[in-house]
Amino acid sequence: MTLPEQGQNNRNYHAHVMLTLRRATPDGLDPVKTREWNSKELLGLWRAEWAVSCNRALKRAGRTVRVDHRTLVAQRDEALQRKDMARARELNRAPEIHVGPKARQAVRNQRPPVSRVREVGAVKTRAPAQPPAKRVRDYPARDQGTRLDWLERIAVGNDTQLRRELEAITRRFDRYQQKMDYWERRIAFWTEGHLKGSQFRFSRWKAAEEEKQRRQKAEHARKRFRQLVGMMKQLEDLMRLGGIQRERGRIRIRELEGWARLANPTQRRRGRWRI
Repeated sequence: MTLPEQGQNNRNYHAHVMLTLRRATPDGLDPVKTREWNSKELLGLWRAEWAVSCNRALKRAGRTVRVDHRTLVAQRDEALQRKDMARARELNRAPEIHVGPKARQAVRNQRPPVSRVREVGAVKTRAPAQPPAKRVRDYPARDQGTRLDWLERIAVGNDTQLRRELEAITRRFDRYQQKMDYWERRIAFWTEGHLKGSQFRFSRWKAAEEEKQRRQKAEHARKRFRQLVGMMKQLEDLMRLGGIQRERGRIRIRELEGWARLANPTQRRRGRWRI
């Protein structure tokens, strides 16, 4: 179940699968945890199998929607290979992050976490002639603020990027419209006006040669016009789907803004974003 009042998206359907890291033996669970399940390769395999199971269940239920466990980048690259520009445009966004209960509680209690330089990992010999030591990680250099602030920046950044892309698509649409008007006039010229003005000008063989060139130019103009019609339709689909996606993004931003007010009612956040 998703809770919009806690900053969760009501379209973020997901499940938490809990697994033990202890092997099952005839004498019970092994007291020592196995590290084999910590591998990213195995995690990727589980995610793929989970997606297959989910899609089978959705198909049995008569649903057309499907889930995909891969990253947005991988899905977008596949859409580009299929020449599905609308789907590629929809996937061209930064993935959101999860704001867990600890991060929400820190914001609610006005105790934002403070980043520090910490020693992490095991004690190892890092360089010759140097004593063994832990690896030092500079967390302040990586700090993105609270997870809520980070999520807000992702949502606003996606909205800003989408707005710019829609503006670019609109400009391209206008250019294509001008080109369509041009080639439409060329079609009319080579099929009607040019013929009326030149059919009695030359001898019969010259008129036949000019008629051949006229038909070729008219067909070329029609070909360019048809190409522009197809590209205009693609742009119209991109603008329509982009408008729907941007409206969803605005709803998402308002959800986060409402959660932030609930988490920290003493801080006024109105007017923080321009959407």
